Amino acid sequence: MTPEYVELHCHSYYSLLDGASSPEVLVTQAVALGYPALALTDHQGLYGIVRFWQAAREQGLKPIAGAEVDLAGADAGGRGHHLTLLAETQKGYANLCRLLSIGRAAPTDGPTERWQKGHALLSWEDLAGHAEGLLCLSGCRRGIVASALLAGDEAAAHRAAGRLRQIFPGCFWIEVQRHYLPDDARLAAALIALARRVDLDLVATNDVHYARREGQRLHDVLTCIRHHTTLPEALAAGLLHPNSERFLKSPGEMAGLFGGLPGALRSTLEIAARCEVSLDFTAQRLPIFSVPQGHTADSYLRHLCLAALRSTRKIEPVTPQARAQLDHELGVIGRMGLAGYFLVVWDIVQFAREQGVRCQGRGSAANSLVAYLLDITPVDPLRHNLLFERFLSEGSYTMPDIDVDLAADRREEVIQYVYERYGQEHVGMVCNVVTYRARSALREVAKALAFPPDVIDRAAKSLDTRSALAAAGLLESGLPLPGELERDMEREEDPAPPLPQAPKPPDHPPATTQLPWPLLLALLRQMDGVPRHLSIHVGGMLITAAPLVEVVPLERATMPGRVVVQWDKDSVEDAGLIKIDLLGLRTLGAIDEALRHVQSREQQGSSLDLDHLPLDDPAVFRLLQRADTVGCFQVESRAQAQMLPRLRPERFEDIVVGVSLIRPGPIQGGMVHPYLRRRQGLESPTYVHPALEPILGETLGVIVFQEQVIRVAMAIAGFSPAEADRLRRALSRSNSQEALAALRE
Repeated sequence: MTPEYVELHCHSYYSLLDGASSPEVLVTQAVALGYPALALTDHQGLYGIVRFWQAAREQGLKPIAGAEVDLAGADAGGRGHHLTLLAETQKGYANLCRLLSIGRAAPTDGPTERWQKGHALLSWEDLAGHAEGLLCLSGCRRGIVASALLAGDEAAAHRAAGRLRQIFPGCFWIEVQRHYLPDDARLAAALIALARRVDLDLVATNDVHYARREGQRLHDVLTCIRHHTTLPEALAAGLLHPNSERFLKSPGEMAGLFGGLPGALRSTLEIAARCEVSLDFTAQRLPIFSVPQGHTADSYLRHLCLAALRSTRKIEPVTPQARAQLDHELGVIGRMGLAGYFLVVWDIVQFAREQGVRCQGRGSAANSLVAYLLDITPVDPLRHNLLFERFLSEGSYTMPDIDVDLAADRREEVIQYVYERYGQEHVGMVCNVVTYRARSALREVAKALAFPPDVIDRAAKSLDTRSALAAAGLLESGLPLPGELERDMEREEDPAPPLPQAPKPPDHPPATTQLPWPLLLALLRQMDGVPRHLSIHVGGMLITAAPLVEVVPLERATMPGRVVVQWDKDSVEDAGLIKIDLLGLRTLGAIDEALRHVQSREQQGSSLDLDHLPLDDPAVFRLLQRADTVGCFQVESRAQAQMLPRLRPERFEDIVVGVSLIRPGPIQGGMVHPYLRRRQGLESPTYVHPALEPILGETLGVIVFQEQVIRVAMAIAGFSPAEADRLRRALSRSNSQEALAALRE
């Protein structure tokens, strides 16, 4: 039997500190309930819409993009009125982004005073100016229509409904909900009567805030965190929903609630059928780069690379292998339509060098011969046997990512150049979604549960993990988790005393024996991965062909002159867009200063070429072997200082391995000690398959580099380069288990 209902008003945990379920969990639950489609309408943002869209497509569910916005006009609590907007068309999606940008006070059309960071209410004029392609529902109890009816002002409700119908002709519905509240019946009757009086259709929604009924507990805690209060105080102040009805209900349950209003249920299907929006912005990912007359982007990129091949000392001699690799890379870049991307990055690097700003590319871009010839990166990928497909592979669903390090004290000059070159409306900084970690989650949840401050402090300080999920297990068992590498090494050589055990109810003094520890642990597990707030990415910039404000909502950052998009780096990538990382590095400034000192002492006319320094200086390796590395970039950390005497690097490749080992992947994957034992001759390298020896020989049979993951998948599993790169990305993501599960399917 065809489901008779689609939920069109649904919040994920990207309705910060309000929604209690991830987009993926909501999608999974909707599919389990037999929904054909689902809308995501987070409050004032599209932070989670790409994750929602991806998950829905993977599970065969139609995704509907929407948001709950705040309309000017105070309700009983002095707040703006809620309004539910759904994108019917791509134009509607673009208008939704613009409205949300206005609501977040981004620099769109409007008076200057609304450009400040914060939360601005939408005016009726804002709504009318950006209504095309949007469908509008009247909202929850805080909607302008419902709140007027609850206040007994039928005339105001009538005026508001009439005005919204005028702004959204044929695209406006009166939203009705039933949550078993004392005045539900009165409000529903008034909404039905109003809809009939002004000839508007009804639509049923449930204002979902969590996927399953049991999600109410986490929602209550998040509400307390948002209001800086405890559960008893929030309950007394009326801040909590009085029951657990705001979960994703089945079509059958909704039919039972709205059996007398079959039209309100049918409206959900009709609205869902009208919404057709794609979040694939591949065609909008880059502005058109201006090239000399007679050239295309592809031909100009080839021209620059061939000129560098002929006229510089970068490749000596120019071998057939070098020409073949260049042809291969340019072919892949051309077929993927990425020539403009390389030219944009080249242009930024050229500007920096012309202005005397020391810079260089790094990361996987160093695997590209094209990037090397364009002077974006200083590493010859042919000499070091680097795999181009680690950076870019044909058939991949992901875009390349070039990181450019800039002298920190002059980075702002380059960022402002990008804004001026491509326009304020086309450039924005990528955001970071800061999630709850072990200690912050424990402190916030325990405060909400009214734990004594001293108990909270003692429990939080006992944790030796960043994962809220692991913290729950740690507190439950009273066992410490292994720490980072340097702590592991200390334990091997001089075992440290165990961390203090987490307090358990039987051991507490009488005042704390009745604390709800089981509830705290259950909530901690649910807090894992829940967004806490947003921050600005350290250097990720998004540049688009279409106005960025029509692709993703924008927000003003606290720092003057900064505009931040509402997507993090993963969402940017999954939407088919490309970010360029412009990162500040103080070490580059220190190198500049050192060069000035060197050149001031040398004879006039002499110069030091940093790109052609010898890589076999014995003094450098002696310094590394004795861990005399304070002030040496990448190798001065405590973990490096403890590892280097055991590694005893003797050649440049050993330094590369050493830097790569002290990274989250090798540390968490248990790769560090096996490599060091093999390096010291304490155990022999082993290979589970003969095909692995050529791939893992340089790292003694241990996977250290991400390139090796790709090569192993290609050699052992027969993956294509694109498939192997998808595996690498799945392993490197924070939600790796979900990504791997999707890859298996």
